[in-house]
Formats: sequence, structure tokens, C-alpha cells
Amino acid sequence: MLVRSAKVSGVIVLQAESDGLKSAEVEIVSKAVEAAQVPGVSQIPPKAIAVYEADEMRLFSPPSSRYWEKWNDIAIDKPAQASSSLPGCEANHATSGIADDRYSERWCAGTNELPQWWKVDLEGHYELDGTKIYWESDNTLYDYLVEVSSDDVLWKTVAARKQTGQDEGVDEFHESAIRYVRVVVKNVSKGLPGFYVVKVFGKVMPSI
Repeated sequence: MLVRSAKVSGVIVLQAESDGLKSAEVEIVSKAVEAAQVPGVSQIPPKAIAVYEADEMRLFSPPSSRYWEKWNDIAIDKPAQASSSLPGCEANHATSGIADDRYSERWCAGTNELPQWWKVDLEGHYELDGTKIYWESDNTLYDYLVEVSSDDVLWKTVAARKQTGQDEGVDEFHESAIRYVRVVVKNVSKGLPGFYVVKVFGKVMPSI
């Protein structure tokens, strides 16, 4: 982003807004500079000490495009099982597909023994494009695998990641003739493995 200002001192106000995120506003106090400004060239030498307040601010990249929100979730209301569950936090709770109301119910492991697994039966064979897991805790790091199978016997690992509940990422992969999807939680930084919703993105296999 290039901000163009006059050769006099003043205040530049930057505002940022995005759906689902808290809006933010930053004020940049500028000082008069007589020297010519060259577009594309840093005006502060690399080794210089920051003079302006904005030079010391920690910036972050915007979240990636949530293109996957338009994909079809084929796991809604499909039967699920887990290695263990707390009372009231059974495996089927994670196939509601309603991410906006996910705080009302969830799957949570019944013990702290690891690994723990959760599995959904899609009740048919599908072409899959990926999964999205809405983890329970924003402050817990979950180390997990996503596995797929056509027969609930032979399994293939299609994703191996570490995420917290704050992560917006989706586990994207492309597999055909899949009926079962399993999430294996190998480790957690604290607490018990658990998530609110698992979305499985896919479509029905084309007839031959």
C-alpha cells in the first residue's frame, strides 16, 4: 500500500474493515520533508532507529480468502464415532455443520490419553476436496492428522498439521471414492482434544 501525502506535517488516518473481524484505525503523524520522495524506495535507512510511532507498530497479514465457505459440506448429520467422549460431548455433535452455533455442543475426548481419534461415516463414496476443523480452544495447539478410507480398513493420511482455534486454514486435498474421514489428534499443548464442528467438503462420485 502506498500512502501519498503533502510536504507539510499532519495526521494520516488509516481505517480497515472486514466481515467477521474487528475494525481498526491507525493514526500516522507525518513531518515535513523537503527531500524528493521516490516511489518504491524506503525513506528510512535499514539501520536507522525508528522515529515515528508507526515505524514501531507490529503489522499482520490479512486472513486468507475463505473460498471454501462456498463448498458443500457432506458430513452434516452423518454418523460419527470417537475413541472416547465426555458425557454430553459425543462424536455426533461435530457433524451438525452449523459453525455459527458451535458453542452449544462439541465433541471432546473423555480422557487425556493420546492419540485420540474421531471418525465420520459419509454413508456413500465421494470425491473429497478437503476438511475444516473448528477446534475448541483458541489457546491450545492441536497436532493432528486427517485420514481417509474407502473401506474403514486401509487409511491414507492426507493432511498433517498443527492448529489452534484461531486458525482460519482449511485442510485441502483431492481424493476419490472415499467413505470415511478420520481426525487423529496426536498431541495437544493443554487440556483435552476437542472440536465443535468438522466440515467435509466433497461431491457425489459421478456414475460410470
